[in-house]
Amino acid sequence: MRRVVLTGLGLVSPVGCGVEATWSRILAGESGARRIEEFDASDLACQIGCFIP
Repeated sequence: MRRVVLTGLGLVSPVGCGVEATWSRILAGESGARRIEEFDASDLACQIGCFIP
């Protein structure tokens, strides 16, 4: 079996970029979900999305 070494941790999510920023916003109860405004979503079944910054 081959060994695996983790050398770092990164995260990009709808609530932030970076592990610390994202985790603190999650703990604060923030959500990355919001109404879609970047394009016309009126014909879609759902107009809520989570966008990556």
